[in-house]
Amino acid sequence: MKLKDAIDVGQECGLETPAECVNNIILHAMNLFPYDDINIETKELVEEAEKEGVKFCVQCGGAMIKDDGCYMCRNFGKLEGGQKDELPVR
Repeated sequence: MKLKDAIDVGQECGLETPAECVNNIILHAMNLFPYDDINIETKELVEEAEKEGVKFCVQCGGAMIKDDGCYMCRNFGKLEGGQKDELPVR
């Protein structure tokens, strides 16, 4: 999926930043793409988003919304032990 398409979908959902729009697509990929295309579509989206300056968490792969740690890990429990420490960014 192209970043522009993800942003269009995200704006329809009331999202404001490219990172939020990317996470929206990643979270709903199972509902948006045929099973065999999920990896292809999300990989294309992530690669294009990285070129545009979106940073991603190295632990969960979610787009970083802010510079104060990973929103996805913090809010969806991906950090071990429920800690809220900052994660490295790729």
